[in-house]
Amino acid sequence: MSDAIRRYRLLPQALAPAQNRVLSRYQRPQLFLLIAFLLFGFFVAARHDPHLSFILPYAFVLAIFLTYVAFVSPRRMRSRVADSWQTYQLEIGPNYLLRTQADMPDLRMAFSDIRSIERLPGRFLRVNGTAPRQVVGIPEDIEGFPEILATLSALHPITETRSDRSVKSFMFSLLVLAAFLAMAWTQRPQVAIALAMLVSASVLWLVVYIQRSPNTSRRVKRGSWWYLIFVAISLLKILQVVGLR
Repeated sequence: MSDAIRRYRLLPQALAPAQNRVLSRYQRPQLFLLIAFLLFGFFVAARHDPHLSFILPYAFVLAIFLTYVAFVSPRRMRSRVADSWQTYQLEIGPNYLLRTQADMPDLRMAFSDIRSIERLPGRFLRVNGTAPRQVVGIPEDIEGFPEILATLSALHPITETRSDRSVKSFMFSLLVLAAFLAMAWTQRPQVAIALAMLVSASVLWLVVYIQRSPNTSRRVKRGSWWYLIFVAISLLKILQVVGLR
């Protein structure tokens, strides 16, 4: 194999389809969960205080939020995808892979550290290293993809997969949110405490995972600390049901 360093960037013409894919696979389901959470809070609060003086301000805030997620948030998401897309670079050296991208730590993997290579046809290659969370993602919408594929297949067998981790992430978020809503609704101490502990453990695991992941942007790492609000609410719920609050 040549000792020359080769660098590849993502194809500009593939940006628009990638933006649409991100909106459909990531943002829209997450926004659906947030809207469901807000509507649930609205109906629970209205059940305890059904007066119009309370409902109208809450409805006004809800309308502002829905306007934001419908018109402002998609534009911001497209802009972030564009920034990531335009700054992504894959470097293949004589004995290593190097992925660089804006707002993300550089990820370097020696050929000797490659544990497995998976391909989701039409989407990407996933090069898995020996260290936890050491994964180099290579979209198929990259210049010289056949050359990259040939290089990697010479290093390690490539297995085809149908596993999309975004689906697993969505299902995990859905289950945690369902547990949180059930915890907020129930007044049975044993059920509330069990759900509060489950939610707290899941959220803490998620925050640690995001902070340690080399494939998560610094912006997302900073924002993940807000998830600890769910832990605080869970602890308050425990105090409430055991009669200490």
